[in-house]
Amino acid sequence: MVPVSGARCLASKAAAPLRQCINDGSKQAAPEGRCQAAKDVQSRHGSAVNRPAGSLTCVREADSIRLFGQFSTSEGIPVRYSRHDLKQDKFAETAAEAVQEVVEHRSGIVKIVATVVVLALLGGGGFWYMSSTEEQATNALGQALVTYNAPVVPPGTPKEGAMTLFNSDQERLIASKNAFYAISDKYGWTHSGQYARYLAGVTEKDLGNYKVAEDQLRALSNTRRRELASLAKYALASVYRDEKRDQDAINLLQALIDKPSNTVPKANAQLALADLYSAAHQPDKAKVIYDQITKENPKNEIGEIAKAHQEEAK
Repeated sequence: MVPVSGARCLASKAAAPLRQCINDGSKQAAPEGRCQAAKDVQSRHGSAVNRPAGSLTCVREADSIRLFGQFSTSEGIPVRYSRHDLKQDKFAETAAEAVQEVVEHRSGIVKIVATVVVLALLGGGGFWYMSSTEEQATNALGQALVTYNAPVVPPGTPKEGAMTLFNSDQERLIASKNAFYAISDKYGWTHSGQYARYLAGVTEKDLGNYKVAEDQLRALSNTRRRELASLAKYALASVYRDEKRDQDAINLLQALIDKPSNTVPKANAQLALADLYSAAHQPDKAKVIYDQITKENPKNEIGEIAKAHQEEAK
């Protein structure tokens, strides 16, 4: 209960037409009829409205609903609304409004839900399709690599089982190149499809088709897939070396040394560059690089290879 000075107090917003007050000994007069109603309520509810003498107390809003929430029906029958009844009415109104909102926007809600479901199905289906296609491309690339690494035997050599055999490197390279191009054409957007394109460029180089090899490898050297781009640059440097374009090859190999990758480590690019200098009759430059490789890779195979190449260059 909250003491308030003055003769009037707000009993409740819900019972605004029937504002009541309780005047306990106050000299200020309340409007006629209202204090009598308050006294009647006090006599009926006893301690619920007891206050120190001489004070004017305003009943809290929650209590005022209980004390003064009396209304009449059209027949004049008094009706008392409890806090529970008002809460139920409020809930009913809110629920009705929510149902009406759903009904009015039902078509829009159905469309949204349908769209979400369709997108989810498409996303799952797209992922399954991509995974399935990548798997097919990988299997095809595996078969092409079997061809690329198949043994070359003299004509008339008996064939054992399903093993693929070739009678010349030329024959094997052509068969491999055709297989790589077929995979690249069919699965070009997959990882395996792009590696197949790289290998097609390598076989073109091995066949002496330098212009075609250069076009294929240069295009892949600009790909966002760093590992694949490094392989393409490394193979392209070999193409330039065969074409006596040493400076172009040096530039590519130096770039790979500065930014190595998992597919072309720094030591591999260094070894290729040292070999190039050695073949170009620049032994001093070659020796510096060979020594660096040996020092940085004392127990690795690449270090042993560099040491062997350095001995051969003397």
